[in-house]
Amino acid sequence: MPKIRRNPLIEIISINTGCLNECTYCKTKHARGKLGSYPIEDIVERARTAFNENVKELWITSEDTGAYGRDIGKSLPELLDRLIEMIPNDCMMRVGMTNPPYILEHIESMARILSHPRVYSFLHIPVQSGSDQVLADMKREYCIEDFCTIVDFLKQRVNGITIATDIICGFPTETEENFNETVSLVNKYRFPVLFINQFFPRPGTPAAKMKRVPTQEVKRRSRIISQLFNSYHPYNDRIGHKYRVLVTEISTDKQYFVGHNKFYEQILIAKNQCQLGDWIDVEIEAVGKYHMMAKSSWQRYLMNRIRQTLSSMNNMNVNNDNLKKISLSSCVIILVSSILYRIYRKIV
Repeated sequence: MPKIRRNPLIEIISINTGCLNECTYCKTKHARGKLGSYPIEDIVERARTAFNENVKELWITSEDTGAYGRDIGKSLPELLDRLIEMIPNDCMMRVGMTNPPYILEHIESMARILSHPRVYSFLHIPVQSGSDQVLADMKREYCIEDFCTIVDFLKQRVNGITIATDIICGFPTETEENFNETVSLVNKYRFPVLFINQFFPRPGTPAAKMKRVPTQEVKRRSRIISQLFNSYHPYNDRIGHKYRVLVTEISTDKQYFVGHNKFYEQILIAKNQCQLGDWIDVEIEAVGKYHMMAKSSWQRYLMNRIRQTLSSMNNMNVNNDNLKKISLSSCVIILVSSILYRIYRKIV
């Protein structure tokens, strides 16, 4: 049976199941067991099949991509290098979430991989807290210095990289001082992508047995982090910048196509400017908190109209020479009319 993708342009491949960690608030280990990595050859073959089926983006995912291969004598960089070898020139790969301890082991290789032209310079590294004490109580197996080392190194070595992270507000042992350390960490790096969560006691986890921080206090801390996150705007200096983007999605309001640049930053594009699966060059004319807006181009609109006309001809299996001539003539009329209108606007 052929695979049915929610988005025919994106292939999502889980490279391993389970987990190596023993985080006190998480049930992944209970639900999915110990780490189980899939063979490199199987993953590469699945990716090759996807690209042969006209997929444009490959998403590498798991509970923790950085832990890949530790159970089978392999590593994440080994897998990614193999995948890069067979990614077509007009396609991209996005690497999924990795916990700090495992990425730290391969930091040099990961910087090289994330700089590759067919790999998005984007990485999701959940920190969860800015306090070493809280991290120890969570059994996260790293300290804040480790996290900062990773972020600083990647920012230095991977031009323009986007770092996403997670924060848990109100872990049972989190004091006001611990929370302020988290606030300082977010303020230091001003992450453009930040997932803010309120602690929830999952049944059967060690953290569920701990004395909880009062609900109202948890909400207050979450509100403070959210206000800090909303106070800065990472794209405010981007107006006028130019990017090459791969268009693969439709916005949630269905009004725009969504493309991503090398840094996996979201750029909205008018639907009359291109088609899904296109690579296009754009100039930014407006920005929001979570996205940038591409300036519309009459040349791109024109070419897109011509492509749509020709595509319609192919889909209708037009064999009649007269019909073909009419369609091609329509394309020429659109082209000439647009040029004449452009000249008229300049004169007037």
